[in-house]
Amino acid sequence: MEPDLVEVFAKALRAAEASGVSEIGIDQLLEALDSRGPAGDGPPGRSEEPFRPVPKREMVFSAGAREVLASIELQRDRAMDSLRNALLEAKNRGLK
Repeated sequence: MEPDLVEVFAKALRAAEASGVSEIGIDQLLEALDSRGPAGDGPPGRSEEPFRPVPKREMVFSAGAREVLASIELQRDRAMDSLRNALLEAKNRGLK
């Protein structure tokens, strides 16, 4: 089953954190698209408690990743293919 876009972004965030970079770049997005399995420590499930604290985790996209994301039109049935093709093209042009 193909991951959805939110799952890809969550995996890319964790890949960027693991590699110690300050931005989610094209390499992290490609790694997230190619990874298999669940997104990992995603949103919490139902809790017995009314509230469950979740640490805030956020990171900006690199200039190259922002350019790619802004330039493509993600169609529901071809979103991952469109994203992967645009990222590979950008990487070949030297964007990070």
